[in-house]
Amino acid sequence: MDFKKLFGAGVVASLALMAGCGDDSSSAPQESAREPVVDTLYVFSKDTVVLNNVDTLVLNHVDTVVVRDTVVNLDTLILNNKDTVVVRDTLMGLNGESCSAEDTVSNAGVTGYNITCGTKRVGTLWNGKDGQDGLNGSSAYEQAVAAGYVGTEEEWETTIAKRINQDHFVDFRDGHEYRTVKVGDQVWMAENLNYRYLQETEDFDSSSFCLNGLPENCDKYGRLYFYSAAIDSAGVLDDVEYVCGNGLSCEDEMPEMVRGICPEGWHLPDTTEFRQLVNFVDASDNQFKDVAGLKSAYGWIYRETHIAGQKVIYGGNGTDIYGYEAYPAGHGSLDLGATLKYENEGTDGFFWTFNPEVDDPTKAHQVRFTQYYGIFGAMAKSDAASIRCVKDPVKVPGEDDEDEE
Repeated sequence: MDFKKLFGAGVVASLALMAGCGDDSSSAPQESAREPVVDTLYVFSKDTVVLNNVDTLVLNHVDTVVVRDTVVNLDTLILNNKDTVVVRDTLMGLNGESCSAEDTVSNAGVTGYNITCGTKRVGTLWNGKDGQDGLNGSSAYEQAVAAGYVGTEEEWETTIAKRINQDHFVDFRDGHEYRTVKVGDQVWMAENLNYRYLQETEDFDSSSFCLNGLPENCDKYGRLYFYSAAIDSAGVLDDVEYVCGNGLSCEDEMPEMVRGICPEGWHLPDTTEFRQLVNFVDASDNQFKDVAGLKSAYGWIYRETHIAGQKVIYGGNGTDIYGYEAYPAGHGSLDLGATLKYENEGTDGFFWTFNPEVDDPTKAHQVRFTQYYGIFGAMAKSDAASIRCVKDPVKVPGEDDEDEE
C-alpha cells in the first residue's frame, strides 16, 4: 500500500484534467454554475489522461479525490479545509519519490506503520492494517483522526489528508520546503529548521550540524545549531550583528524580535512566544504535562516499569493532535576536548529561544520536550539544539500612525 505526502505543491496532472471534465466536452465549464462543496473525482486504471504539466486543481470544503491507479506529480493539487485524497494504488511524492506505509513500528506493545516519503517519515498510522484497538483503549480509527487523518472507519488506513490547520512555504535561500501549522493565534514551522549555516567558530568549520554527523539525520530531524548560529550573531543574513557568543552578555542589545537564522518573514521565538504555544495546550507554568499533543507520533522512546504489580508505560510517542510534530533530535554538547558529543536522541528535543540568560552569559533559554513533559530552562550557548521558527506578526495598516499620534 503506497501513500502520498500531501504537504507540498506538485501532485497530479491527471486529477487536474479530470476536474475539468464535464457532461459536454464541447463547451467550456461555467464556474458560476458549479458549487464546489461535495465534489468527488475518480481516476480509474482504464482512464486515458493527457499530462499538460501546467494544470492546477483546487479543492474546497469537503471535496474528495479517489485515486484507483498510478499517477505522477506533474501538476498541482491544492487541498483546503477537510478535503480528502483516498489512495487505492500508487501515488508518487514530490520529486518523484514514492510514499509508503510499510515500515512496522511499535510503542508500548502496539503495532503501527510509519508513513515515509522518500527517506523522510511524515506520520504514523497505529494498527492501520488490522484494525486492532490501540493506545489508551482507542480504536485505530480514533487514533488516525486524532493524528490529523480523515476518512471513514472502514477505509481510514488508505486515506491521507492534509491537516486542516497546516500549510507550507519555500525558503528561497535554498529551495527547502517546510510545513507550517497554526496553533491558537500563532503560525509555526511544523518541522525543524534545516538551513546549512556554515559560519565558522573558534573550534569548528561550521556552526550547524547533522545529528551524529550523518546527513540523513538532517533529513530526519533538521539541523542542530549553536546559539551564535541561531541568532545569526555574525550578521550573515541581515547585517545586524549580536556580539552574543559564549560568555558574552548581550541582554541590553537584543531587540524585541530577532530573525536570527530563520527564513525571511519568520523569526526565532522568544520565551513568551513559546509560552503562548504551550499555554494553548496546557496552562501550567514551568512544566506542561500535556506535551504529547505537540510531540511527533513516531521516534520517541518509551520506558516501561511496574508499580504494585501493574505494568506502567512512561513517555513514548506523542499524539501530535496540533500538528506541531516536535522531534526527539537530542542535542550536541562540547566535551573537554572541544569535540561535539551528541546525546538524548529519541528521548528529548531541545529548541532555542533568542533570549540569553541574564545572570549567566554562558547560557541562553530553551524549551525542552522530554519523554514525559516539557520544561522551560537554559542551556549552554556552546550546545547545539534544534530551531522552530515562528511567523512574523501581521502588521495592521495604520498601526504605526496611531502610535505616532
